[in-house]
Amino acid sequence: MRNRGLSNPGLNMGICVAGVVLSALSILWGVAEMDALGHETTASGLKIGIAIPVGVICFFMFFNFLWGYRLIAAMRRGEKVIGRWTVTPEEAEAFRADDKRRGDAGYDNDYKLPKKIPPGGIEVIFTDSAVLVGGAYFGLVTTGMFKFEGVQMLPDNPLALEFGTVMTTFAGGNSVRVYRATGLLRVPVSRAGRDEAVKVLGHFSAVDQRRTLVNPNFYVRRIRWGLIAAPLFFLMAAMGFGLNEAGVQGVVPLLMAVTGVIAGIGGLVLAMLAWVMHMKQRAPR
Repeated sequence: MRNRGLSNPGLNMGICVAGVVLSALSILWGVAEMDALGHETTASGLKIGIAIPVGVICFFMFFNFLWGYRLIAAMRRGEKVIGRWTVTPEEAEAFRADDKRRGDAGYDNDYKLPKKIPPGGIEVIFTDSAVLVGGAYFGLVTTGMFKFEGVQMLPDNPLALEFGTVMTTFAGGNSVRVYRATGLLRVPVSRAGRDEAVKVLGHFSAVDQRRTLVNPNFYVRRIRWGLIAAPLFFLMAAMGFGLNEAGVQGVVPLLMAVTGVIAGIGGLVLAMLAWVMHMKQRAPR
């Protein structure tokens, strides 16, 4: 498994909106069946029970992709850019040949060139914590599920910046297992962009060695969001349980209780993970 970066966040946002809408329709369908029959059935329970977590996940993923969409738009506007160049079609094809040679030797690239290089070439944009290459966004941070470890300039023709990448994934079952997949991200450097590439190399070398700290408040904000969201959702769950105890009929109390508990626990998990990442971000390598 490899990190292929974020592409087409707008399309992903549309998929998430569709997921939320379909989940809402499934819940309404289940509620309508319960009202018509006067009791819950397995089918109506499944329509509601499956739709709730799917809808919640799609809802939060929408904002994740919206965040990515805004980041990419800001990079293209030039905000926080530390290096920018365009690889010509000829340079891109030369890079493809070098990339294939390294891939055949077992050093595959996380970034894949398009089969047909655009006439205008491949644009490369670096900020202090990410790169946008050919429309694919890759975060370049030292903590989290997608991070980099080590950076160097490859003396190929054309030159290339190479980052060691680490992707952490989790698998459930009887126990939670953590998988750590390592890879490489190679970004072509145009002849016209060599000076800027040297500056980019210096910056990310300093980040990798913890001499430069980027986005110092990134995890602080997420700790704050988690600690605010958790009590609000737990309050919603308590209201749902209270309505049920008061004899309020219908599926609304159940939805409030279930959604509130799931989202409240999610808020606490977010705050806890963000605190761990915040400490790791500041720890010496």
